[in-house]
Amino acid sequence: PRRAAPSTADECRRVGNDLYRAAGALAQSHTTDVEGITFGAEGMDWAKQVMEKYQAAIDVYTKGLGYAADDHRLLNNRALCYAALKMWAKCKEDAFRVTRLKPDFKKGWFLLAKALWKEGHLDEAKQELESAVQQVADAADLHELLIEIQHALNESTAGHLPAISLRRQSMSRSVSPVATPPAAAAA
Repeated sequence: PRRAAPSTADECRRVGNDLYRAAGALAQSHTTDVEGITFGAEGMDWAKQVMEKYQAAIDVYTKGLGYAADDHRLLNNRALCYAALKMWAKCKEDAFRVTRLKPDFKKGWFLLAKALWKEGHLDEAKQELESAVQQVADAADLHELLIEIQHALNESTAGHLPAISLRRQSMSRSVSPVATPPAAAAA
C-alpha cells in the first residue's frame, strides 16, 4: 500500500529519512569494495534506482521546507542527499543555511566544509571550520578536520587537490538524517 503524501514538515522529514535510508541500503548492497560499483545493464539500473531514491528524498525534504522554511534538519538532510549525488554546489548552499540558522549544529558545518573541499575551496573550508570550532560545544572532530585541511593546504600544489581522509579516529560523528534527533530533542 502506498503511503499518503506527507502533509507536515516532520512527516516530510520522516519520509525523506526513509528514502535516504533505502538509497543508502541499495547502494551498499551493490558495492563490493571502495571502487566497487558494478556496471552493465544491472549496474546501471541499480545506479538509476539509487539516484531516484536520493532525488525523491530531496523532493520530500523540499516539500517539508515549504511547511517550515527554516528547519535546519530538513536543510541538513537535503544537503546530505545532494552530497550523496555529488551535487556539491547545492550541498554547500543548504549546509551554509544550516550553519547560519543553527550555528551549534555540527552536521551542518561538516557538510559545508566537505562541499567546499570537494569544490576545491580548501581555504574557505578552513575559514568555516575555524568559525565552527568556536560555536560548537563538542567540536573535537571538526577541529580534527580543520587540522587535516590545514595540513592539506600546506602540502597542496597548484592544480592538485590534496586528499583528505574523511575517516577519523572519532567515528561518533554521523551526518545521516537518521541520526538527527526529533524536533524536541534537536531544539
